[in-house]
Amino acid sequence: LKGHIENYRGESVFVSCYESNLQDTLKVDASGNFSWTPSGTGSQEYGIRVAGYQPWRIPVYLTPGDREELDLSLLPDKTIKVKYAGNRATENEYRLAFSRLDELRIGYDLESRKLSFADYKAQLEPIEHDLQILLEQIDDPEIKAHFRQKQHLWFQNRRTVYASVLAMRLREGEATPDENFNAFVQSLDVNDPKECNEYMVYEIIYWQQAQDSAFRTEERKIDYLNRLDHTIAKDTFLPCIFCNHVKYNKKIPSTQTLLGISCRSSRNPTNYVVFVTVQRIR
Repeated sequence: LKGHIENYRGESVFVSCYESNLQDTLKVDASGNFSWTPSGTGSQEYGIRVAGYQPWRIPVYLTPGDREELDLSLLPDKTIKVKYAGNRATENEYRLAFSRLDELRIGYDLESRKLSFADYKAQLEPIEHDLQILLEQIDDPEIKAHFRQKQHLWFQNRRTVYASVLAMRLREGEATPDENFNAFVQSLDVNDPKECNEYMVYEIIYWQQAQDSAFRTEERKIDYLNRLDHTIAKDTFLPCIFCNHVKYNKKIPSTQTLLGISCRSSRNPTNYVVFVTVQRIR
């Protein structure tokens, strides 16, 4: 990897890799030029970060034998203009665009609360369309297939976030059911990890709780696990969601409650595995 940083004034520049736990500093000369070769021999995605500038991570995928170039322009507003060149320039452009999806506030801003589900989805469609154009230009079939799945799941996840929008309306006395959203939720296969993840399941259950007049907030965690047990049927998907819920809520139900939720093995044998896993955490 070689490159140039325009308007470079001695800022620290870092390179990292999640897969190998690499943390290193790029050596940039006074003119803003740099050159770097990873010590490993495998294909991996690395991240470049210029201290004090956004995006905070610029992805670059490197494989043995490839030569990649990265030109960065540091702008006055503390953002970076990125230009790729080399064997995987298009793929790296896609990686950057995909990595920046989480900066989108759609679903988390006040404007989203005013939208119908149809209008909410419409805001995502041009973004998904532009990303799809980049995706189709990737040459590597395995990487293209990998990102096609990740992209699909990301947009499905963000559509499901609309559940929080409806829940807020309900709490404020604006009972506005949206049949289009209900139809979307019904279309989801919550037992297929390629179509649904734990975040989507959480949103769906959160919406169920918001609509349930008998739901008690002080019992929300146990209620969540009960609803989860009745929502997820496939053995391979439940343990991940169950244990993540326990992990992030920092509170584990009593043994009696776990027995009630987790040991209905006649319907879902994996619940016993979940129970044992939680006991080990305890």
